[in-house]
Amino acid sequence: MRFERKIFIAVFVTTLVIGSVLIGLGYRYASGKAKEDFISRYTVFNRVLSDTLTRLDASTESFMLNAAKLVAAKDAQKGILTTEELKKLSAEIGVTHIFVVNKDGKFIRSTNENPDEIPNLYSFCGEYRGLLQSPSYGQDATPIITPRPEPKPFKFLFIPNASKSRLIEVGVRVDSIAKTLMEAIKADSNVISMNLFSPTGASFGTFTADHVDFSNLNKTLPTNLNGIIEDGNEVHFYSKVTSSHPHCCQCDVNGTSSHGEYYYVLDSTVSKQELNVVQAGMRWTFILLALGNSLIALGIAKLLSRRLVRNIRVAVDRVRSIKTSANVTARIGIEGEDEVAFLTKEFDKLLDQRENTQDLLVEAEKTASKAKLAKVVAHNIRSPLIAIEMLIPQLSSMPDRTRRVLENSVNEIKELSERLKSKPEDLTVQQSKVAQVGSQVFLPLLVEDVVNQKQIEYRKRMDIQITLINEIRM
Repeated sequence: MRFERKIFIAVFVTTLVIGSVLIGLGYRYASGKAKEDFISRYTVFNRVLSDTLTRLDASTESFMLNAAKLVAAKDAQKGILTTEELKKLSAEIGVTHIFVVNKDGKFIRSTNENPDEIPNLYSFCGEYRGLLQSPSYGQDATPIITPRPEPKPFKFLFIPNASKSRLIEVGVRVDSIAKTLMEAIKADSNVISMNLFSPTGASFGTFTADHVDFSNLNKTLPTNLNGIIEDGNEVHFYSKVTSSHPHCCQCDVNGTSSHGEYYYVLDSTVSKQELNVVQAGMRWTFILLALGNSLIALGIAKLLSRRLVRNIRVAVDRVRSIKTSANVTARIGIEGEDEVAFLTKEFDKLLDQRENTQDLLVEAEKTASKAKLAKVVAHNIRSPLIAIEMLIPQLSSMPDRTRRVLENSVNEIKELSERLKSKPEDLTVQQSKVAQVGSQVFLPLLVEDVVNQKQIEYRKRMDIQITLINEIRM
């Protein structure tokens, strides 16, 4: 595998993995944040409704107290009011029930049911006797309860009459709860329904945007009453709603309180459709980011691999060019501070050393060839030279001057032959040695010999006549 491809794969895989991890972590964070915001939004929504129900419970009780005082005032004026008078009064003040209970707890008046069919008041809670025995103007009330067989939730309040001879009880069907919850559901399309439960899981009704169901349902409530439970594509948000009467004697007797405490539990069922849409959008966004990361990783890998091996590719191309052209003077010549530049510089130095060595070898070969040629020439000219030497004594008719030129030429050739044979590396042609007698040289004779030799040489080659003029200048 080529080095460039190795670098490309290493950079691509590293960039892709790091980018994918970061994108995955980003998607996980963004998706988790969206879900966290969704949960936080509806947790706050549920708590706001819980506070609203608590205030609604307290305001309803204030309204009921004023209504009970009005009935007590009428009772103080006229005595025990008739059932018809109580029905008329209940319609006027806007309550659903008005009861009159004697000091023994027996119902003697009722605007809705036959009082004889209603159980004794003290059977619901014995503490109600204290309302007639207390020196102060006392009152007591129930939280929102579901009096069987009534399917709808009610709230009841008790006060004694002015003479404390009987109890005035008013009841209100808490329709305002249904209206409040239905309006809240209409305000948010993600809210599917709401349920209000007693501490034991008895339902006060299931509320939707356009419907209320008061079916007698019982549900096992979660341990964490301020938590959430995911159920498929729905999320149940639970909130504990504080009651206006956390201690309810009647609730304790009925077994609807929990550990002596009475409260409500609001269950809001919210669709995850909006969250799913947001998360799906994020998912596609991060998928596109992942594709973009792949392209970026590809681009970075190509760019870096090319830049990192650029000098290597240049060096390879130049080495191939040197190899194919057989140009021993060519060099790679890459400048830089990296390892590739250092390596190519060292390679260029090796080429320089190789070139110098090759020049020396060529020079040595030339010298050896010249020496060999010189020996061959020295050997080949000896035979004709000997023949000329043997012919010179027989040339008696030859002028002395010509003979002397011939003898000098033979001597020069013989000397050159000996020099080529003994020192073939020295091929420099030297001038003829001057004839010496002892340590003195007869200059006119030397000059005459040279002139005669040149006359013979140039007369034949260039038709040039050389004349020696004897003239002595003082």
